[in-house]
Amino acid sequence: MSGDGDGGKLSVRSCDGCRSRRRKCDRKLPQCGGCLKRGEACVYRLESRKRGPRAGLMRELKAQVAALRAELAALKAEKAAASSSSASSEHQDKRRRTSSSSSSASSSYSSSSSSSSN
Repeated sequence: MSGDGDGGKLSVRSCDGCRSRRRKCDRKLPQCGGCLKRGEACVYRLESRKRGPRAGLMRELKAQVAALRAELAALKAEKAAASSSSASSEHQDKRRRTSSSSSSASSSYSSSSSSSSN
């Protein structure tokens, strides 16, 4: 596309000011109507910005995911160790209660049987 006789090449894109405001740009050179009205410098970026994630973002995110997975595994292991130790202590407590209740039951049985035999 050629300009208004200036021999320059018009950008197919809107100027930066119109793009940031999401307004229609008339793409006139040296200054579009919107920038002229606002009293701003009219700048056309020659190369477009690359779309998508910035360079290195995927690597950073993968490292972050790996660190979080390691932290989660450590927390799970810590929880499992705590629950197994509490489970074994509960099992021992239960065993003690069972043995003490059976011994008290047998002693009460033996005392009741000895009193009934009298």
